[in-house]
Amino acid sequence: VNARDFAGYQALIFGAPSYMWEKHRVSALDFDTIEPPFNEYKDLEGKKVAIFGLGDQQEYPKNFCDAVGILWEHFSLRGAEMVGSVANEGQFEIKRSRALKQGAFVGLPLDLENQEDRVSEQVAQWVDQLKREFDLQQAAAAKAE
Repeated sequence: VNARDFAGYQALIFGAPSYMWEKHRVSALDFDTIEPPFNEYKDLEGKKVAIFGLGDQQEYPKNFCDAVGILWEHFSLRGAEMVGSVANEGQFEIKRSRALKQGAFVGLPLDLENQEDRVSEQVAQWVDQLKREFDLQQAAAAKAE
């Protein structure tokens, strides 16, 4: 995958799997290999990017949804406008997460293992939020004209 593959898009949504393991601090993300062009490290300027991720708060409370935070850092450094943050309202019992920045999750954290009953509502609310943040309603209205 090359960053040029995203050239025709103004809004991007990335999904991240569970990422870190307690004993092994290694990357399992293909996103690590998406490198910006050598002479254009801000190759995602003008793009809006949102991230969702999967985690297991009971098994991995020390690194719950870390991949969301890691990708947020990665895409932010490349100039993307990051959208899709979610308030941390105590719905997860975790010790820490790289996805928590200034008291909010920088993307949508999902725990299918322990909170499967909440996932549909969380996703629906996040999609509504992204429609506003991606300005999709305005874009659809302009296209209809």
